[in-house]
Amino acid sequence: DLEARFIIAVPCCQSELLNQMKAHPLSAMTRHGVYAARFADLLTDGLRTLALEAAGYEVSVAEFVPTEDTPKNLMIRAERVRGRTPAALQRYWDLAAPYGVDPAIQRYLPWLKPRRSGSAKDPARSPAPSPAAGREHPSRRKRPR
Repeated sequence: DLEARFIIAVPCCQSELLNQMKAHPLSAMTRHGVYAARFADLLTDGLRTLALEAAGYEVSVAEFVPTEDTPKNLMIRAERVRGRTPAALQRYWDLAAPYGVDPAIQRYLPWLKPRRSGSAKDPARSPAPSPAAGREHPSRRKRPR
């Protein structure tokens, strides 16, 4: 789980989803390579933003360099303000589903993976404890013998 209070990320590696996208509502447009690449970038960054929101972060996205210098000029800023947010997790699933993508972030945060129908209660829907919950000061921990 994410435990950082603040996160600042300058996303890269958006091409991961480009080859994963299945037939989807925008297929007529994304059959053109340039559009597909730009849309994959946008989809990747949108899913990353929703993943942070689902983890309990308040998120903002800003351009940090002129578009003349690079088209990939987004900065994602996030501050943890609560535990997991089921509504944001649902929005994440709703965005990913029509495109049939499996973003790498789901391997690092398994609770992001959509649950299968008929599965038991989804632990991702229960709020995560605050970052400091359940932690003791290092000097009070029992050391293994």
